[in-house]
Amino acid sequence: MSSKKGKYKDLFERIKKVPLKSIKGTFYRITSKEHKTLDDRGSIEGSGGRYNSENHRALYLGENIDLCKSEIRRHAKELLLETEGFKPFLLGEVKISLEKVLDLTDENTLNYLKIKRKDLIKSDYTFTRKIGEIVNNIDIEALKVPSVISKGNNLVVFKKNVGGKSYIKLSKKRIVSI
Repeated sequence: MSSKKGKYKDLFERIKKVPLKSIKGTFYRITSKEHKTLDDRGSIEGSGGRYNSENHRALYLGENIDLCKSEIRRHAKELLLETEGFKPFLLGEVKISLEKVLDLTDENTLNYLKIKRKDLIKSDYTFTRKIGEIVNNIDIEALKVPSVISKGNNLVVFKKNVGGKSYIKLSKKRIVSI
């Protein structure tokens, strides 16, 4: 077995044993007006996202509006697009209550998993996608992760795993400019 496979097997075992958290509150998502706010299909277009490959859907939410705007500007810049071309944007206010969340912003969790924060914000997504794949496959509902580009955190929700008393609900939406 290669050392990389061994590393991921160890990570898998640690993730299965780490205490999960519950999260209840309001998060935000900005999309173009053509996309539904709670639609996670956009995460598999192209090559996927930081915590998901093109084979696994994920819904990315920000804990505040400024963070969401920063994320949109960053992705537009990466794709060499002008955000002006995407007007109007829709800001969705999303109420969530999730029972099984792996909190990768918590130092104790990171220490238990033997992960360093810098590993979560690298430009190479190999490791973070592996985390997302493991979490998605063992029915954890979401990851709470540090934002790469702004102060604050993101919530990466694996909607197929949300069940029981957990929920994700769109409570409001409005047009915003970036």
